Amino acid sequence: MKNTRIQLAILACLSFFMLSCSNNDLDTELPVVTKADDATIFANAVVSTPSHGNLPFTTVSMEKSAEDGLTYLFANTGGKMSYEMLSLSIAFDDKDLDHVLFMMPCSNDSRDFAGSMTDKSYRGSFIVHERDDSHFLVEFKKLTFALSDGDYILNGYVKYEKK
Repeated sequence: MKNTRIQLAILACLSFFMLSCSNNDLDTELPVVTKADDATIFANAVVSTPSHGNLPFTTVSMEKSAEDGLTYLFANTGGKMSYEMLSLSIAFDDKDLDHVLFMMPCSNDSRDFAGSMTDKSYRGSFIVHERDDSHFLVEFKKLTFALSDGDYILNGYVKYEKK
C-alpha cells in the first residue's frame, strides 16, 4: 500500500512537471499594446535586431480588403531613430500566406526592404492559430528577414480582439 502511494505521488509529480514544461503559450496572458474604441491588440512579439537589441511591436492592426479579399496584418515598432522603426505587413487569405513585407522605412538603403510576393525572402514561420471576423491570434516562430546590417528575427504572439 505504501509503495502504491509513493508510485502515485511520483506519477503525479511527473505529470505536473510534463504539463508545466509544455511550450503552450496560447493560454499565456499577453500585454495590451493598442487599445482603441473598436479593438484591443495584445502582443508579446518582439523583433530581435543584429545590433540594437529586441524591439517590441507598439502598434498592430488588421484589415480585410474588399478589393482582393485578403486579410492584412500590419505591425510596427516605435522609436526615434531610423533603426528603431520597423514595419511588417503580412497578407493572407483563408488558407494561405499571400505575401510578406518587412522593412526599415526610414532607411536610405534599398537592402532595408525585405519582402516577397513570389519568392521566399524570409525564413521561419507565421502561424494563424485562430481567426474570425472579430479576432485573431497569430504566432511568429523565428520569422527571419535579412536587411543591410544582418538578420532580423520575429518571435512571439499577436492577438487582435474587435469589440
